[in-house]
Amino acid sequence: MDESAGVIRDPVHLKAALDVIVDHPQGVAMPAEREIENANMELLSEIVVRAALSRFESRGAHFRIDAPEPSQDWLVRQAVRRGEDNVVEIAPLDLDVVV
Repeated sequence: MDESAGVIRDPVHLKAALDVIVDHPQGVAMPAEREIENANMELLSEIVVRAALSRFESRGAHFRIDAPEPSQDWLVRQAVRRGEDNVVEIAPLDLDVVV
């Protein structure tokens, strides 16, 4: 994660990180607590990388080489959910809609 999805990012390395995360073999025998911890770390890593890929801008300490400036278009919050086929989906959250 540090090498491919650290504070300085580019789409090539982000996509490579996502490939490693998504293709990681499941079902490695280990104690239940460690297995849960590893699954949670992999899920969080996938969310971070997918969110970084979806935001085409630099903001705060997170810098995208291909989009060095902040963008007013990205002054949004993003929602994360599991979609079809258990794939993590990232989408802008409409803050004007009250649930």
